[in-house]
Amino acid sequence: SLFCTNILPKADYDVAVMGLPPAELRARRVQAADLSGVSSGGRCLATTLLLTYVAREPGTRALVAQVQSWLHTWHEHPELHHRLRLGWRKVRERLARLGPRARWAAVRGPIGALQLALQALGWQATEPDAWVGTDGAQWQVTELDTTSISAQLRDDIRAQLWRDAARHG
Repeated sequence: SLFCTNILPKADYDVAVMGLPPAELRARRVQAADLSGVSSGGRCLATTLLLTYVAREPGTRALVAQVQSWLHTWHEHPELHHRLRLGWRKVRERLARLGPRARWAAVRGPIGALQLALQALGWQATEPDAWVGTDGAQWQVTELDTTSISAQLRDDIRAQLWRDAARHG
């Protein structure tokens, strides 16, 4: 169908490159919960997502796709490292000067989108190839293998969703 061959791949590409701003991420999470089969009366969004979708949860899929796309670009184009590093710093400084609500509106490309997505999770994206996780672990992105970093991101997103769920109790 047209949806599976055109619309869905385009949406996946858009998310991998430009991420999901908070309002759009919430809308996708609500839509996923609505389609889960769990009654919406008294339903906890975070718990529904965690128990129904696991790694296919929209926020998890989006962030892992973003990171994989970035790492692919970083590793496939070493000739651009200097320019990407300068751009990364410039974008980070520009976004830091803005208030939290204005940051996503100021994003113009994948660098800013990835920085804000990682920041929302509690990571520090100090350089295009050096990040600090929520537990203080330093990630030096030197290999294209994204297995370890993807697993850590999934764990951190799950932990964040469980913290959200605990606020209801």
